[in-house]
Amino acid sequence: MIIACNKETGVCSLIGSIEGTDENKVVWRALADGESTLAVRYGISEETGEIVDRFPGMTDDEVLAALEPQPPQPEEIMLSKPKFLELFTLDELAGLYAARDTDLAVQIFMDRLDMVEEIDVKSKTVVDAVNYMVSKGYLTPTRGDQILRGEFPA
Repeated sequence: MIIACNKETGVCSLIGSIEGTDENKVVWRALADGESTLAVRYGISEETGEIVDRFPGMTDDEVLAALEPQPPQPEEIMLSKPKFLELFTLDELAGLYAARDTDLAVQIFMDRLDMVEEIDVKSKTVVDAVNYMVSKGYLTPTRGDQILRGEFPA
């Protein structure tokens, strides 16, 4: 692979590939129109020794996203329904039960709570519901964060 790097930005791009050697002379091929210049895409096939696209069918943006380190997944915080409800103050619960009659999203969340015995505080459903409650003013942002960390009110 022939790679050119910009010293100022540190960005490197693939500009061609080596096809072989001929009596101490390197033979290379320029990239064709439409071929990616993202050097990280390419590798050398162990079977054929040819330069191959390691991410066929993916755009450069998809390749970069795939190579981006993934944040660690949050650990589960499993609580029984009574313990989960203890994450909320009495005033917060009273507000949510009152909102249940007028806010369909709160009603759906509370109905889901009625159907389960254990709640994963880190589940998408709970995170989305708590974020919704914060956006509607049922919870303060600080209390929403505390609930999502599984912290009981003082």
